[in-house]
Amino acid sequence: MRITGDMPLDVMLSVMRDEDMPLALRIEMAKEAAPYCHPELAAIEHGGKVDLGLGARLEAATKRDEDARVNGKDRALGHPPP
Repeated sequence: MRITGDMPLDVMLSVMRDEDMPLALRIEMAKEAAPYCHPELAAIEHGGKVDLGLGARLEAATKRDEDARVNGKDRALGHPPP
């Protein structure tokens, strides 16, 4: 096995990737290295304003769009209907 780098994480990753090493050792190194390669995201507090009316505005816009389609007002001039 050729160990690349001189940092402990480099050693763990080298062992993990070495197919000649025992599988149990490779899995153990993967578990140990994972927090350094894929850190968990921290929870944060949202300080902004939440727009609770977004759903109602979206429904109104969808209804306007459907009404325009029914009335044929959604088509650009010169373009045939779909």
